[in-house]
Amino acid sequence: MKTLAFILMLLATPTLSCDEHYWLALTIYHEARNQEVDGQIMVAEVVLNRVERDRWPDTICDVVKQPNQFPWTKKDVTPHEKDAWEEAKNLAEEILSGETETMATGATHFINPRIVKKPPAWTKRLELVGKVGDHVFYRRPHDNG
Repeated sequence: MKTLAFILMLLATPTLSCDEHYWLALTIYHEARNQEVDGQIMVAEVVLNRVERDRWPDTICDVVKQPNQFPWTKKDVTPHEKDAWEEAKNLAEEILSGETETMATGATHFINPRIVKKPPAWTKRLELVGKVGDHVFYRRPHDNG
């Protein structure tokens, strides 16, 4: 009975809202803080493109926190480089407000070949978008959402 009571309590508890700006900024920071702005924008675009597509969760927070997608989420996510963190927060805000546009490539995946020595098998099923900074970006062929 204790388990059922606990489940009922969880269902009755309103979920805490997730700060989409914060999680997009964290993604930019952890994945691309050493990149030029175009590389940072492309990383943000991957997250936003996933949010727009049916096969992924509907929020930035859920996309970023989805298991086995962004390895940095398994560690302490606290940004330690103040300037890079401020830049990531500003860029995330600009992208979410529409002040800075993404590149509209449709990219939904990326790898960093310096870290991933052998491309994962899933890269063979995807269409190459291109390389921006240290990352190689991919999209699903004929994926319109």
